[in-house]
Amino acid sequence: MELQKLIYFVAVAEAKNFTTAAKNNFISQPTLSKHINELEYELGIPLFMRSKHSVYLTPEGNTLLPYAKEIVTKADNLRNLASSLAKKESGFLCVGYSGYWEFNYLCELIRQFSIAYPHINFTFIREHHGHLFRRLQHGECDLIFALKENSPTNLGNKIGWKSIANTTFSVVMSSQHPLASRKSIRLEELADETLILLDHSQDSLLNAIVSQKFQNTNPFPNYLTYMPKNSYDLSLLVLANKGLAITSRWLELSNIDGLSFVEIEDSMPAAEFGAAYRNDKISPMLRAFLEKIDEIPFNQV
Repeated sequence: MELQKLIYFVAVAEAKNFTTAAKNNFISQPTLSKHINELEYELGIPLFMRSKHSVYLTPEGNTLLPYAKEIVTKADNLRNLASSLAKKESGFLCVGYSGYWEFNYLCELIRQFSIAYPHINFTFIREHHGHLFRRLQHGECDLIFALKENSPTNLGNKIGWKSIANTTFSVVMSSQHPLASRKSIRLEELADETLILLDHSQDSLLNAIVSQKFQNTNPFPNYLTYMPKNSYDLSLLVLANKGLAITSRWLELSNIDGLSFVEIEDSMPAAEFGAAYRNDKISPMLRAFLEKIDEIPFNQV
C-alpha cells in the first residue's frame, strides 16, 4: 500500500471535494480520482460516496480514516526527525527529573528511546519538581518529569502536559511508630503528631495540598521547623522519628527499609505524574520522545 494514496484519501476526506483536494495536493482531479479508485480496489471496500457536487465517506471509510491519519502523521514526523538529525546542533534533548520513585521508569524510557533513535544525545538536570518547572520556564530543559502543577501565569498556554500516571497519598512513618501497624488512618488522628514538609522552594504543589487538607482537621498543626530539600532527606527525618509526612504512594517505589505507609481515609486529591514541556518549542526529536512516553508503562503501587 502506497503512503501517497493514504495522503490523498485523507485529503479528500477533509476537503469533501475531489477538485479542492487535487488543488491542495498539486495534482489533477482525474489523477487523484485514479489513486482513490486504486486504493479502494486494493482495500476491497468503497471509501467514498460520490454525488455531482460533493463527496461523503462511507461507513467503512469513516472507520479507516483515523488509522490513515495516524499513519500519515507518523510518516511526517519521521521525515521531520530525519531532517533534524542531519543537523548536528539539533541532536540533543535536555531532560529534567527528580530521581526518586520515577527513576526506574525514566531509565527504561531512555533505554528504549535510544534504541529507536541512537543518534539523539541527552543532557540531564536533577532537581525537585518545584525547581524543574522554573528550569522549564527559563528554557533550560526541553522536557521535565514532575507532579502536575499549574503553568506559570506569565507563560499562558505555553506549557504542555502529558499525563503518565496517578496515585493517592498516604502517611509515611517509621516502622517503629505506634500507628505503623494500621492499614488506614484519619487525618484527625494525627493532631498531636509533628508533620514534616518539604522546603517550600522545592515543592510548593505538594505542600499546598497537604497543608490545606491537614489544617481542615487540625487548625494548629505541629510542623517540624527544619524543612528537608528532597524526599530522601524527608525519609531520613521520618526514620529518625522527627515526625510523620504525607506523600504520594510512589515513595514506596524507593524501597526504603524502615518506612511504613498507611492509607489515608479522608478524601484526598490524586497526585498526577507526567511530563511537562514548552508548547512553543516542540522539535521533531521532542515530539518523538513524547510519543515514546505513551509506549512505556509506569509501574504503580
